[in-house]
Amino acid sequence: MNKSEFRIDDEMARQIEAYKQDLEPFVGKEALDAAIAAVPFVGSVILSITNDVATRKSFERAIEMFRLIKEILERLDENKLDKASFKTDEFQTLLFLAFEQLRTTHDKEKRAMLAAALSNSGTTEFSTEERKELFVRILRDLSPQHIRVLKELVPAEHFRDAGPTFWPTESNPGGEFLGLLQYLTAMGLVEESLHYDKNRSLGSPRYSSKWTEHDIERALKEYVNVPPTRQFKISQFGMDFLRFMSEPSIPPTGNE
Repeated sequence: MNKSEFRIDDEMARQIEAYKQDLEPFVGKEALDAAIAAVPFVGSVILSITNDVATRKSFERAIEMFRLIKEILERLDENKLDKASFKTDEFQTLLFLAFEQLRTTHDKEKRAMLAAALSNSGTTEFSTEERKELFVRILRDLSPQHIRVLKELVPAEHFRDAGPTFWPTESNPGGEFLGLLQYLTAMGLVEESLHYDKNRSLGSPRYSSKWTEHDIERALKEYVNVPPTRQFKISQFGMDFLRFMSEPSIPPTGNE
């Protein structure tokens, strides 16, 4: 197998330098530093963090991301790469969105997903995907818990082609789990549906074999007020999102 000879070392250095310039002091930073320093007791600590640790962490995370991208691209066949896409405005937008997220996420899995997304954006598989920027922006708003829950809804491989009807569902979740699923639903990554018990009945009179007006009224209320089952399952959009945010699969060689 001919592995890609595409290298991004030079491009990596250029982008890191550009990123460094973005992090240089900006208009108004002096006023901000003065305001932070004026905070009693903790001002100097905050100032140290904002001027040193945050910047250093951003660089460390950027270098890690570029290293992951380099490893992914070098494992791909050259014919699976659309090298011209790395020079487009779209890729630059994705890159700066990734930089933006690196400053605010400590989660290694999310950083790995950013690296995978940037790598995938330069492959022929996703050359016609028009939702790349949308996917990256959605990742920004997801916590590690959201990602974990979404991945738990991914169907087993032998069910994926069977369609959403056969995909796993979560029924009547509660508490924090419900909150996570509702947020994923609002993002379009999960679908919610309501299901009523088709076998429910009106029951029978309570005190005799004959129906009274009171029995009918009570039975109707009980029938109508039976709550539906809330079910959640991953959407096709959610599946596409995870596919774009995952490392491309590497087919085995003839010797494996």
